[in-house]
Amino acid sequence: MNTVKTQRKLRTLKTRLLSMLTLGHGINDFYSVLLPVLLPAIALDFDLSYTQFGFVLLITTLSSGFLQPLFGYLADKYGIQKPIIVVGFAMFITGLAGYSIASSFMIIVAFSFVYGLGETTFHAQSTGYLTEAFAANKGKAMGIHGLGGSIGNFLAPIVAALLITLYDWRLASLLLTIPAILIIGIFWGNLKNRKVKAPTSFISGLTPAVAILGINFGLIVMFHKGFLAFFPTWLLEKGETLTSAGAITSLMLVIGIVAQPFGGMLFDRFGGRVVFILSPILASVALAMLTSVEGVLVIPMTILIGMATTMTFPVALAMASSIASDGNAGMSVGLVFGIGSTMASFTPLITGFLADQFGLNSAFQLLIALPVLMIVMSLVMLPRHTSS
Repeated sequence: MNTVKTQRKLRTLKTRLLSMLTLGHGINDFYSVLLPVLLPAIALDFDLSYTQFGFVLLITTLSSGFLQPLFGYLADKYGIQKPIIVVGFAMFITGLAGYSIASSFMIIVAFSFVYGLGETTFHAQSTGYLTEAFAANKGKAMGIHGLGGSIGNFLAPIVAALLITLYDWRLASLLLTIPAILIIGIFWGNLKNRKVKAPTSFISGLTPAVAILGINFGLIVMFHKGFLAFFPTWLLEKGETLTSAGAITSLMLVIGIVAQPFGGMLFDRFGGRVVFILSPILASVALAMLTSVEGVLVIPMTILIGMATTMTFPVALAMASSIASDGNAGMSVGLVFGIGSTMASFTPLITGFLADQFGLNSAFQLLIALPVLMIVMSLVMLPRHTSS
């Protein structure tokens, strides 16, 4: 009887942990896709070019890319996962509050760097918690965890567009800090630090397998960031209102509710390599068609792009934890996401420059080279059965 009660209590604790981290993932990823909707209004006020627009996003994602592995290492080494997660959400608050009082382009850039720090802390820590708690079915757990991220992705463009339309981008920036304030309270009161075997050194986590996975994942993140950064603006150029552009962008992101658990299921059954080949095939075909169609056909292609890109995220997290050496799960995930984010940080700037030279449609078409390269690298370099 005691054994049954103990097992029931353990299941309850694991369910609560998964629910809390899924909520946190939703709020974290809400902020990760917020700027492409917020920045067009800022760009209009400050008369920014596409290249300047892309530079702001470069600064945001570059800080994320470099620091994710470091924070993952420090969290595991010193057992401070909770404070690091909380600090990340505090950075989102600081960046948005800074936007609301910015008086120049350079101040926007400075607070964008701070905002980007918010994206450095959550994924590595939440993956460590969940892969430890759900060791036997980590793909499924990460897929459910991914649902939160997809809901946050879905809500961000709609909420941001609505607030900017009702008020203005400065007041909207302040109001958008509320979810981060709430989740800080939830985590601080309910999350406990993990006790793990401390990694021996920072560099020990950067194995060839981690580097290869990070580069492959980085290619689809580059595609995703380059496209998402300018997709609302592309829709505005096509004649959509800011509200409708936000809604269509949300459709691309909400499909992750299906795509992320689907990716996790494929990982558990067939291994990560299958997902890393299927995803770029779908992404390249969908973008090629999107830039060639008009009207209502834009919507299914948008959804397919969202499906293709988001299905890889829980798989990359699960694969990174699977190949980590003892005590290095947080750092391994941080390295994979850090490599991916660093690679992707340059895509908005490059896409913006190409858009200034040739137009957004042509810039989007050039992005197709990234998933094509990912297909080749996944076939040649990833292990055939990289699974849980």
